[in-house]
Amino acid sequence: MSRVLALYEKAKKDKKRIVLPEGEDSRVVKAAAFIAEEGLADIILLGRESEIKKAADEVSVSTEKINIIDPYTHDKREEIINKYYELRKAKCMTPEEAEKIVMEKLVYYAAVMTKLGLVDGFVAGAVYTTSDVARSAIQCLRLDREIGTV
Repeated sequence: MSRVLALYEKAKKDKKRIVLPEGEDSRVVKAAAFIAEEGLADIILLGRESEIKKAADEVSVSTEKINIIDPYTHDKREEIINKYYELRKAKCMTPEEAEKIVMEKLVYYAAVMTKLGLVDGFVAGAVYTTSDVARSAIQCLRLDREIGTV
């Protein structure tokens, strides 16, 4: 069995909840639909539902098996913002700055969701830069001191 097929089977057996913070991007929606259809993970897209549906229509895929969370109306919004503030207040961040960052760069929203255990992980990089993704993970999830490098 090839390594890819082995990973495929492992993912199906131990399905994880993965959030994709770039949910309004049609490429991400297409990938999410594929993953959900194959049963590889429980996928959550972050973004405005109307924009996600529009992106899905552009690439002719269904969002039926995908969970959509609108971070602007999400019931955990305040908890997520407050957690990010708690993580960053030692760096002189204000609650207002924390809210601005988390709501303008949803990669931080996804990283905090992971930190809180609301999801098992997040994947990004289609819209956000590598440095944005790495920075959000480092700030919200921390580095393992034994590893020391990203």
